[in-house]
Amino acid sequence: MNARTKLLAGSVTLAIAPALVATALILSGPDIQLTTLTLTRTAIIVATVLATGAVAAVLLVRAAMSPLRELLDVVTRAAAGDIGARSKLETHDQFGEVSRALNKLLDERTATLRRVEQENERLNNSVVILLQAVFRMSQRDLT
Repeated sequence: MNARTKLLAGSVTLAIAPALVATALILSGPDIQLTTLTLTRTAIIVATVLATGAVAAVLLVRAAMSPLRELLDVVTRAAAGDIGARSKLETHDQFGEVSRALNKLLDERTATLRRVEQENERLNNSVVILLQAVFRMSQRDLT
């Protein structure tokens, strides 16, 4: 250890020593029992607050996940072809807004599919009529 390091260590010891002596005097006798009791109570309170916070966090996560699972289930069913898949969430928060928007989107999709099916049926009927006319013409029936 060089001289500079020894001098620094000595200075730190001299600066800390009065604080250590004062702490030892304060914590002697019945006061140390009071301080230990206070520390124990503080530790119990901190542990209780942390446990309560953990339980609250778990409950909040569950509360947020339930609507998300409902919406995911509806999307999965709709993607699988279930045209009757609708969300039953009726909350007045962002999940409710997403639920209503999803239901509107699914209603519009169903209406579009019905229109396409009707148009397809109309086109099929037109093709059948044209084929019948071509067949009659091939039989030289011009009526």
